[in-house]
Amino acid sequence: MLDKIKQFFELKSKMSQLKKELEVVKLEVASSDGKIKVVITGDQRIESLEIQDELFDVCNKDVLQRNLRNCINDAIKKSQEEAAGRMKALTAFDAPL
Repeated sequence: MLDKIKQFFELKSKMSQLKKELEVVKLEVASSDGKIKVVITGDQRIESLEIQDELFDVCNKDVLQRNLRNCINDAIKKSQEEAAGRMKALTAFDAPL
């Protein structure tokens, strides 16, 4: 029983360390046309957002909104995959998160 408690606290400590690591991981994602770039952290905070000037034309509003939405969603997905990969390595077993 004490071994299980010790393992629990070790895992809790590792999870806390992983959280700190993910806070400083930065992932960059660009839209398919390269006109929007998002930098997101491993804990899913948007660090920066770059939009090329040409997308600010009034007639390009729909394109801007679509590209921005897609790019942010791709960045979130990439961040989640990064966190899941690190979590899987940390727990050393294949369980869904």
